[in-house]
Amino acid sequence: MVVQRRVKNPLEENTVVGITNYIDFGFELQTSVDDAIAANSISDSTFQIGASWQANKNFLLKAKVGPKSSTMALAFKSWWKPSFTFNVS
Repeated sequence: MVVQRRVKNPLEENTVVGITNYIDFGFELQTSVDDAIAANSISDSTFQIGASWQANKNFLLKAKVGPKSSTMALAFKSWWKPSFTFNVS
């Protein structure tokens, strides 16, 4: 599921174009598709939920959480000269 939002800065003039940011939600289910293995070990199935937020073209935050593990990533991209991309996970 993706939510797209149009955001305007109230301190800017009305002629200034606002930014669009995105909020994504999702889930992941992992289980065996082999009938012999699946019948013996239902407890091996696992799930995770995740979300990401892209505030603008420069900033992205992602996270995924589950009963066995969790991850988080932060990415930043500059458009200055010279440009660079920074990522922490």
